[in-house]
This record gives sequence, structure tokens and C-alpha cells, in this order.
Amino acid sequence: MRHKVTRRFYEPLLLLDTLGVVRGGRIKSDIVPDDSGSSHIQLRRHFVDTIAYICAFSKGSDFVTAAALEKTPKGIVVWLAANSTVGEEVISFLEKILDSVHRITDQDNVEDLHQAALPATQTILSMIVDFQAPRLEVYRKQIIKTCILPCQEVLTEYSQMSKFIV
Repeated sequence: MRHKVTRRFYEPLLLLDTLGVVRGGRIKSDIVPDDSGSSHIQLRRHFVDTIAYICAFSKGSDFVTAAALEKTPKGIVVWLAANSTVGEEVISFLEKILDSVHRITDQDNVEDLHQAALPATQTILSMIVDFQAPRLEVYRKQIIKTCILPCQEVLTEYSQMSKFIV
């Protein structure tokens, strides 16, 4: 009986220890160049990574952590993964983004595509910035704390020293 109980304890412990070696930080994808030499696989992966990134409107693992595409007879399905439930606001946001992208790509010729892309790009960018406000606020506070305040202290000290030099 005791061996059974001990085994129940050590099996998950060994599994967690093994997984601990494998897990790591966020893996950033390579930047895909704008040239025509990029493969479809690279472009698709970059697109999916970007979807996941813009849907993670706040820092933390409870928000969107990954995305995937599935080709079905009805069309492409976008899957979002998070350590908790993906909120309705995220789904609504992504539907609006994908509708805008679809309107751009649905053009018949290249000139119409370029004409539709310019205003749509600004609209999409605006939607992303608005949606990402909580995350951007965290970054703003980090920049103030790590960059601006130390520089401000140095500049204040320098200005006080320069008064004595005159």
C-alpha cells in the first residue's frame, strides 16, 4: 500500500521535473522580410504569431498565449489558446480585424488592393492600439521607471552642478 502512495507522488513530480527542462520563455519568430522570397510557411506562421500577440491585450498567462489556423471545407478557422477562457471581447476584436483584412484581400486587382490597404491599415492599427491599451500602459510605466526617471535624476544633478560652475 505504501509503495502505491509513494508512486502516486513521484510520477507527477518526475513529469514536472522533466517538463521544467523543456519549458522556457516566449519564442519570438523571425522577422519575415517584405520580399517575395518568403515561403508560405513563414508567412503563415508570422501571421498566426501576430494574431496571438495582438489578441493578448494584457500581460500574463491568463490571456491569449497562442493561435493556430485550421483549414476546413467552410473556410479557415482561427484557434486561440489561453490558460483561462478566451474572452468575448477578444473574439469580437479578432473578428473585426479579420473582416478588415478580408476586405483588403478580396480586391480584384493589385491597384484596388493597394488603394484599399492604405486606409484599412490605419484603421486596423487604431483598433489594435485601442485594444492593447492595458498592455501599453504596463510598457509605458516600465519605460518611465527604467529610462526616464534615472535620466531625470542625472539631468537634475547635472543642472545643480552647472549652477556652481558659473
